[in-house]
Amino acid sequence: LRAIRGWKYRVWQEELVSYNMVYHICKARKRMAYFLLYRAMNNANNVPDISVVELCYGCGDTARIFTQDLKERLIRRGLHYELLLVGNYFPEKYDPTVSIIQHLARGDSHIKTIINSKKAGMGMGWDMKSGLVVAHGATIAVVDGDGQMPPEDVIRVYQELVKKNLDLAKTTRTLRYDGAWRRFISKVYNMSMHILF
Repeated sequence: LRAIRGWKYRVWQEELVSYNMVYHICKARKRMAYFLLYRAMNNANNVPDISVVELCYGCGDTARIFTQDLKERLIRRGLHYELLLVGNYFPEKYDPTVSIIQHLARGDSHIKTIINSKKAGMGMGWDMKSGLVVAHGATIAVVDGDGQMPPEDVIRVYQELVKKNLDLAKTTRTLRYDGAWRRFISKVYNMSMHILF
């Protein structure tokens, strides 16, 4: 009787250990499981995993190179995506970017263009807002199309957001090719972000 009880106890103990292993594995991967479920639900509703708002004003052919590179990386990662190319322009200035991004979007359902004429005082902030209002992805990224930020960083930041279950990520360029005024504004903005978040 004691041997039977011992055998039952060992079986029960082994089942408990197996259950605990499964429980801890599930707990460790719970966030990923939630993300995959959320992603499956989004895909069922045709919601992109990521919407990338690309600010293309004045970028010219660089926007084409950057967009094609980013698109290839998103496809390789297996993400359901949309690229929102913002090509707002000033009517008095010729900007070839408009025709370039229109050509990129032609025949590609994953690429959309936002092209509106700008007035004085409508800077990059207005461009960003005009892209954000039409984005409907589960995650939204904003990036300049001038190539100063490597396209692989969009994927890297997205992976960190998912892996660590973060709500917001802010990147900082360590190498800049802007003028003194733009660098000053950027430093003030980055300092404000560190204080607030």
